[in-house]
Amino acid sequence: MTVGSELDESVTLPPEASSAGRARRAVADLVTPLEPDLAEHGVLLVSELVTNAVLHAGTSIGVRVRATTGWLRVEVSDGSTRQPHICDYSADATTGRGLDLVEALAARWGTEATGAGKVVWFEVGTHPDAREDGSGRPVSRAGSTFSVVLRQAPVHLLPVTLESGDAMLREVSLLSIAGELGEVASGDWQESALDIAPFLEAAAGAAERGLHSTDLHLDLPAGAGDAALERLERLVVAQHLATSGHLLARPDLHELVSCRSWLLQEVSTQEQGRAPQPWTLPGPTAPVSQRSRLRPDEVGRLERSTVATVVADDANRIIGLNGAARRLLGWEAGRLAGHRLTVIIPPELRQAHLAGYARHQHTGEERLIGRPTRVPALRRDGTRVEVEISITTWPTAAGGTYYRAELRPLTADTASPGVDRQGSSTG
Repeated sequence: MTVGSELDESVTLPPEASSAGRARRAVADLVTPLEPDLAEHGVLLVSELVTNAVLHAGTSIGVRVRATTGWLRVEVSDGSTRQPHICDYSADATTGRGLDLVEALAARWGTEATGAGKVVWFEVGTHPDAREDGSGRPVSRAGSTFSVVLRQAPVHLLPVTLESGDAMLREVSLLSIAGELGEVASGDWQESALDIAPFLEAAAGAAERGLHSTDLHLDLPAGAGDAALERLERLVVAQHLATSGHLLARPDLHELVSCRSWLLQEVSTQEQGRAPQPWTLPGPTAPVSQRSRLRPDEVGRLERSTVATVVADDANRIIGLNGAARRLLGWEAGRLAGHRLTVIIPPELRQAHLAGYARHQHTGEERLIGRPTRVPALRRDGTRVEVEISITTWPTAAGGTYYRAELRPLTADTASPGVDRQGSSTG
């Protein structure tokens, strides 16, 4: 409906390739008589958004065109909850340019989650009701994005946390579709509405700058908080299924579960306007319930070894160490078993250790296993000792993995030839 010099018209299109052309013609016919200078960009950008909806949503597509003097807004809605994002494609790629074009030509653009899907919108020009922030830039009275600050984010642990969570959700979704989980995982297990790409990209950028822990700043679409809580609820169920043996995927380490919960809750609470809370790695010295135990013959061989040796299970818990290790690390008999392995790892290396540990369990990637490496070990009194660590693994009867680490104390000139001195972490 057009009232005076204001335009507000909508059209519904099918999920067909021809819909992009129909959307172009609709915008041109509606906007050119009112604002010909804005129509050219509007026609180009609506074509990109409708094409994306045809390719990725597969549902009916709504196009709403609003305009007034000096301002145009186009909204493209579809029935998919998956949020779009700008991809970092190579320069010679033949796809992935749509949102780059929107970013370059639109004055503002964004996405909004709806009950049945999403709306992707762009604006060209300046709305008469927009105010200025002192720099001459228009500021919307009701933005569709919000800023998130992830305080002291664990740069190396965060990607592993997100990727392992995705792996569990994917497996649960496939089993649910196949009807193999029954009522254990009923309901909609389709792809999560939360796009994790911005988090991965932010962490990768920080890692490239050599950072281990830093504040990550992201702009997320409105509704990401609800999507984050939905993802967290699904992952709680997936972790339970993995722990109970319903999945091929291994359950995540306690530290990864904690990181995941912190991340997703921060997205939710910050969209509600609450102050960001920093990430804190769970303390390594608090004992955890011990389900894994060495057999008597394994305990005997461990104690007979004259090399300081620590054995951990696939939950990152120390389940055995011999007298040589107790003397080297300063722990009394019976006091270290059951603690997390990070208790003997310096704080600045714990995050990398956990990331490597988790990657080995989920992907089989072996960075240090079978490769002697020089690292500092942390004693109970807080002092450090340089050691050459050699890690081997063996399977448990229950299908898990035990990690055996032999620690040989070093002086500055006693490292074995070929020993890695980078201080890399387990896995």
